[in-house]
Amino acid sequence: MTNQGSAMITKLAQMIDTTKTKVYVIVGRRTFSAAIIHTMELKRLLNATVIGEPTGGKPSFYGGVDTRYLPSSCLRIGFSRGHRKTTLDEVTANANTIVPDVIFPVTLQNYTSGTDAIYDWILRQ
Repeated sequence: MTNQGSAMITKLAQMIDTTKTKVYVIVGRRTFSAAIIHTMELKRLLNATVIGEPTGGKPSFYGGVDTRYLPSSCLRIGFSRGHRKTTLDEVTANANTIVPDVIFPVTLQNYTSGTDAIYDWILRQ
């Protein structure tokens, strides 16, 4: 089953000429799960530039939560349905994070001044 995000990315890849259109993906320490999958798909299919901080999630992870009731105790348990691998490259798949192509750490100065260094950088490209 293809999820909506993946279907949208596949459709965009058919519509966008990546030699004329630049695609950027902003990630950070709160990027994990489906966002990891979509980041890797955007990078692979649309040659996206990944910007921000290293992600909180790994490129290879257990996901797809399911629940079951244990027959003897009637306890409800949650578990991952399977292992997700977002790349065939073993070095990337076994990494603890996705390291952006362009790193922009969150700084107190940017936060207190209300500036967005990543947005400003994208506009200058």
